[in-house]
Amino acid sequence: MEEGSRLPWMRYGSAVSLFVVILALWFRSPQDVELDYRLDSVLSSLLRAERKVGMNNARPRVAIGFGGCADLIVDGVSFLNKMGILNSDQPMHHDYLENAEQLAQSFAYFFAPGAAAERFMLNETLFSELVECARDLPGNRWAVGGNAPVMAGRMATEGCDVLLGGSFSTDFTDVLSRHITVAGKDIEEPDIHLILEYSSSTSWGHYTSQRANRYIIHSDDHNPYLDSLEEFAKKLRDFRPDLIVVGGLQMMDNFPFLPVGYIHPCTG
Repeated sequence: MEEGSRLPWMRYGSAVSLFVVILALWFRSPQDVELDYRLDSVLSSLLRAERKVGMNNARPRVAIGFGGCADLIVDGVSFLNKMGILNSDQPMHHDYLENAEQLAQSFAYFFAPGAAAERFMLNETLFSELVECARDLPGNRWAVGGNAPVMAGRMATEGCDVLLGGSFSTDFTDVLSRHITVAGKDIEEPDIHLILEYSSSTSWGHYTSQRANRYIIHSDDHNPYLDSLEEFAKKLRDFRPDLIVVGGLQMMDNFPFLPVGYIHPCTG
């Protein structure tokens, strides 16, 4: 009896499912229909443009600059707690950082509204301590960083030969695609950027983040100076790129460029 009671439902299950799908399509929001129409128009236009371009079997050649780094990504609040950096009662904007107090003030300034920020740490000793703390923090992770290497990796995957302008260590270049040629200086250690991530509604003392974001700290003295520019320009002529992409210029923002020969007391 129980077996028989199931048969009607099993018999008409497909018809019921189809009916539900038709109802969902019938009562779709007009905004959704309009969005689908616009997306279809954009995709159709892109396909028409692609057909107009003469394609051959050669791999497209793309030159991308400048710079790159190794991203060390950690949970921001856990990291600051481990470092013993308490939340500041004086959120403050700093163009660059020289000590732990300024780090706390700057982080608080951007953390509460959930705004992205990147700041240069002028104090190399403190930055080394921050990196060592981040290395030991459970859940940390490493990633190839910088707009240029990330774009280069994607374009190489999509079938391009890429000329990448940047100064990298051997460990960094070893993880790049064989279709990427580096134009720049060899450095002993990779430039590390600390990525302090946090989620929406995360608490740090009496602050609560309004949205998820990240706060970046670095002590990078290669990328802000675009020190791979000359080598990149030399190789560019022979490389004969189909496309040139320039990125990484944001590293120059808020960087404390100093007069030639000047030594800041915090850099020792």
